[in-house]
Amino acid sequence: MGGGTGARDGFRQGVQGMYLNFYGMSKEAFHIAPNPDFFYMSPGHREALAAVLYGVDKGLGFIVLTGEVGTGKTTVLRTYLERVRRAQIRPIYLFNSNQTFDSLLTCLLDQFEVSSQGQTEHWKIQALTRELVYELGRNRRVVLVIDEAHQMPVETFGKLHLISNLELPEQKLLQIVLTGQPELEEKLKDHNLRQIRQRIAVRARLFPLTLKEGIDYIAHRIQESEAQQERVMTHGAMKAIVRAARGFPREINVLCDNALVTAFSYQAKPLTRKIAKRAIREFYQKPRRSLWRWMTAGAAAAAIVAFAGVAISMAVSQTNGAPQTELEQAHEHAVQVSAATLTNPSGEMQ
Repeated sequence: MGGGTGARDGFRQGVQGMYLNFYGMSKEAFHIAPNPDFFYMSPGHREALAAVLYGVDKGLGFIVLTGEVGTGKTTVLRTYLERVRRAQIRPIYLFNSNQTFDSLLTCLLDQFEVSSQGQTEHWKIQALTRELVYELGRNRRVVLVIDEAHQMPVETFGKLHLISNLELPEQKLLQIVLTGQPELEEKLKDHNLRQIRQRIAVRARLFPLTLKEGIDYIAHRIQESEAQQERVMTHGAMKAIVRAARGFPREINVLCDNALVTAFSYQAKPLTRKIAKRAIREFYQKPRRSLWRWMTAGAAAAAIVAFAGVAISMAVSQTNGAPQTELEQAHEHAVQVSAATLTNPSGEMQ
């Protein structure tokens, strides 16, 4: 099982590398991992980033950033962290919010290389205060960024005020930024969290991109990959992808990546609306037919040969004026041949 997954992933990465070269991209434009280098400043993202920067700069209370899955919350935070890295701020990023308050204190002290094993909650808060005062003496403020805060237990939430209250007469010692899905807003309505709710000074909400913003988002990422947008995909292809993804940046990335793999198998440059819609249909309705899901180490080489055959067929077809349907039939044949290599005598996939 593990070997098969590794082979499929390796094959997919190989195809992806080839399509990057084919379309003139120097780096992956549509990787789903947050990358500040590709940050697209839509009006909504610009407003959210400005809210975070303003709240931290002014040393306000809690800052809350919410949005649906895939709207770019983590990218906004990563961009923020990249920007403040050169400033007089020490950011601490907490990925796992689903923990007790005592565990959270331990994680914070670990960041300062302070061993707190077996110590009481009171001791940990005092130790944290000393570290924060020390950082302030070095002219650095500490910002705690809690990602996926909607997963934090109410009991832990209820005690956050114990560290948010740490301050000197002139300023707070610790700034807290909370980010999460819309459920975070609902959780904060809990009567037991009214102390936290009253300390929220800045709120920002991210929404899916509009059609125009989505198209600009794709064009921006292609540009950042050092490729020419008109040679990578048409305006019609971008429009189809944004609509299918409902404006969610992460889903746009996934569909663009899948569509470019499909277009590469046709040796089509640029990616057209017709091929984009085909890739979208296969992704949502027939995901198991995606070529890289069928590959094993033994079939990978045969599939690449099949791709080469399609490229040659396309060159001949273009010379003879053959219709596009013949190219599609050739592509289907390549897929069927690759799938056949994985089928056992009983007709079931291995």
